[in-house]
Amino acid sequence: MSRVRLSSRVFVVLTLATLPLHPQDKLPASIQAEYSDEARLAQLEGSVVVSGVAGEDGRAKNLRVVQSLGLGLDERAIEAIRQWQFKPDPEPTNITVDFALPSKQSRWHLIGVDFRPPAGASRPSILKVDYPPGPGVFTGAAIEEGRLLGALGRQAFVALSFDVDETGVPANIQVERSSYEVWDADAMEVLRNWRFAPGMKDGKTVAVPCTFDFVWGPRNLASSDVARLRDRLHPPPTPPNGQVNLPEIVYKVDPPYPEQARNAGVEGTVTVSLSVGEDGAPRDLRVSQGIDPAIDRTVADALSEWRFRPTLLNGTTLNGTAASVPIANVPMVIRVSFKLPDQVTSVVTRPPSPASPKR
Repeated sequence: MSRVRLSSRVFVVLTLATLPLHPQDKLPASIQAEYSDEARLAQLEGSVVVSGVAGEDGRAKNLRVVQSLGLGLDERAIEAIRQWQFKPDPEPTNITVDFALPSKQSRWHLIGVDFRPPAGASRPSILKVDYPPGPGVFTGAAIEEGRLLGALGRQAFVALSFDVDETGVPANIQVERSSYEVWDADAMEVLRNWRFAPGMKDGKTVAVPCTFDFVWGPRNLASSDVARLRDRLHPPPTPPNGQVNLPEIVYKVDPPYPEQARNAGVEGTVTVSLSVGEDGAPRDLRVSQGIDPAIDRTVADALSEWRFRPTLLNGTTLNGTAASVPIANVPMVIRVSFKLPDQVTSVVTRPPSPASPKR
């Protein structure tokens, strides 16, 4: 059982990112929505960004998640948006749904989860958490650093990579990124006693690599702080220096042509941006240009199962011999084209280079 008990409800703030999608009446600052059981247990906080349009009846439609939070909160965000009445407008826009827990007793926060199960395996689910109450720091160096951060109104962050082993225990815990190394041991101590239902494949438990993002700060963490910290924990990937090999697909799932889209005569190309990790698994998958909600979902589900041969950086060692090392978070773009009657093709490319600034 968790040391901290929380209300089963949460204030959800909807922010209209652009103007085309307008509420008919003045909206309250927030509405109430149910947390998913797993997200409430894990005390996951952050934002889900959903794209959609307002139909003729004023209801949001063609909703799709463009920034995921996970643990069932993506679905809860869509449910909350569907409660609103909007002015009809065919232009798409983004809606941000902020999830926050106002009654936290611990100063540790979970703001990101990333499960990377092997192809064909299910992801682990969280059964037990162990947040320390109050300050929740264990080492003298972190205590002193915490006092300084509190005086400055700042937060510490640590991204931990680990495996949920076949028994549901976090194993091989390592620090992937942190604001300051004095927080590393404390963050690992927070995670160490968590327990999971392990991932399953072919009826057997399997180890699943994961990354969890933790923040230490005030008990009530503002959504703007969460967004800023997520950007620092996972900055947009930048092309590495040196000669980079294009990733080779080693496992591919072809998305089917959804029957309802085919019957409606929908054709076009779905553009998906993602990054390829050192393990060859896709990460940060996002549909940047869609054509139909059913097709977009089909493409996203299929691409999440793709696996690549790790991308390599070619160079030389100190003694002058050639070497290739795997690179993390290599940005890629995949375009999946749908053409009637039943043709689906995929093309893998690099993202376009940023335009040079005008002088």
